[in-house]
Amino acid sequence: GFYSTEPKTMWEIDSIVDFMEEHYEEALALCFKPIFGVTTDETDRQKFEHYFERMIPFLNDRLVSHGKKYIAGTNSLTIADLKVYQTFIALLEIETNPAPEDVKESVRMKISQTSKLRNYLRELSA
Repeated sequence: GFYSTEPKTMWEIDSIVDFMEEHYEEALALCFKPIFGVTTDETDRQKFEHYFERMIPFLNDRLVSHGKKYIAGTNSLTIADLKVYQTFIALLEIETNPAPEDVKESVRMKISQTSKLRNYLRELSA
């Protein structure tokens, strides 16, 4: 399946999902407020950017640390990869996401400067 029975891999998966979920709701305000007719402000923008400023190095460091294809240090897809996909692809690449394009582009530029994350995301969304 998409989980593991090996304790170290279980910890890797859980720690990634937990860290990504910890402030995920803050990042969503910029995307979802407009859907419900609520105006976004600079605080929403800052929270969105700050979320990715934490996630990008965290995930890139994980990929660098183990050199495996998938984020939890595995050779097969796990729920941690699905969480990364749901976060990065849904929030940055789906055209109907109402977050301002300049903010999404700023995050994409930061991803493009990483050593591993940019290729991982490219392969994950292929």
